[in-house]
Amino acid sequence: MKKQKLGTSGLSVTPVAFGASALGNMPATYGYEVSEARAQITLQKIFEGPINFLDTSNNYGLGRSESRIGQAIKARGGLPDGFVLATKLDRDMQTGRFDADRVARSIEESLTRLGLNCVPLLHLHDPEHAHDLDEVTRDGGAIDALFKLKEQGLVTAVGLAMGALDIMFPILKAYPFDSLISHNRFTLLNRSAGPMFDYAQTQDIAVFNAAPYAGGVLAKGSHILPKITYQPANAKQLQPVRALEDVCSRHNIPLGAAALQFSLSERRVTSTIVGVSRPERVEETLEWAALELPEPALAELAQLTFDLGDPEADRVYKPGQYSPRLAAKLLAEAIRSRRAYQLADTKAFGCAGCLTQIESPKFLSFQSSMSLRSNTNFSTIGSTENAVRPLRFPALLIPFQNSYYIP
Repeated sequence: MKKQKLGTSGLSVTPVAFGASALGNMPATYGYEVSEARAQITLQKIFEGPINFLDTSNNYGLGRSESRIGQAIKARGGLPDGFVLATKLDRDMQTGRFDADRVARSIEESLTRLGLNCVPLLHLHDPEHAHDLDEVTRDGGAIDALFKLKEQGLVTAVGLAMGALDIMFPILKAYPFDSLISHNRFTLLNRSAGPMFDYAQTQDIAVFNAAPYAGGVLAKGSHILPKITYQPANAKQLQPVRALEDVCSRHNIPLGAAALQFSLSERRVTSTIVGVSRPERVEETLEWAALELPEPALAELAQLTFDLGDPEADRVYKPGQYSPRLAAKLLAEAIRSRRAYQLADTKAFGCAGCLTQIESPKFLSFQSSMSLRSNTNFSTIGSTENAVRPLRFPALLIPFQNSYYIP
């Protein structure tokens, strides 16, 4: 597969890249779990194939994605020659802090999990979710610390990866980034990142277009996954998806292939990042990328309308929210062990929605021996026999997708 230069960094990447967020097991985002064994088989499939670019992040699965990649690298004795592994600096997921000190800890955590001394590509991730954006952009802040890592040789190239364009575009203009990652904002459904891609091209900034399937609906279909950018979508919101499905059905082509090739055919895009969570998806991605699409189908698709607004304006961001099954497990264990799992800041952990699920009658019927007082932490879990009362030994619980630990 022909490679494209990553700006002026000296790195070269294939036009298709794989994203490893789902490999970190993020059921609250994707609606399914990914076991350790499945992740390892998928990663080995990637490393054995023609794609030389894998993207992950410090906070994907709150570290699990990087740890699994590190295990796969160790199992094969190192990265393949010429392979570009990218990770990202992330804020402290408990406090939201994202200053220079957090940058130092973030890269140290990542390198330890990955089992590497350096990485080819490092992006600053989601500063719009930081506690204070000034910590990121001020002199001596997170961005300055990012570029110092490049000067120190810990990374070859540095970039910016985030969603909110109104914050991202000004930051991109203010610093000499090598690359950018934009997700869900240049697809068959949405083209809001177009002007930023224009600017990047003039500055020789490599553009990585992530989430070409709009969160999965353009790969799996609206009947299987009635969501757009990870959020439930009603019939009206799904109309543009179904118009795309209709064109693809009449021309007997997979919608996923059309969505992927829309991004691959864009001259401003250096590489398209496609999330995968099973080995079959790796093969399917390569097949879709190589499939010859009929010109009449492409012409019809080009006539369909698209949105220019923020596709994630109503998204509830849940970086570490429990799945209902895990919440049930944790709370049942709390009752058995007479311990309370307390969350000091539900907003920072993204667990407000989880608390709502826990307090629902459906959930309580699943755990009939449990009662829960309506508040913002887990410190009042008790049994129905003794009524709702505070328990002793409250402990902070750090959510870790389908597992957890108590510091």
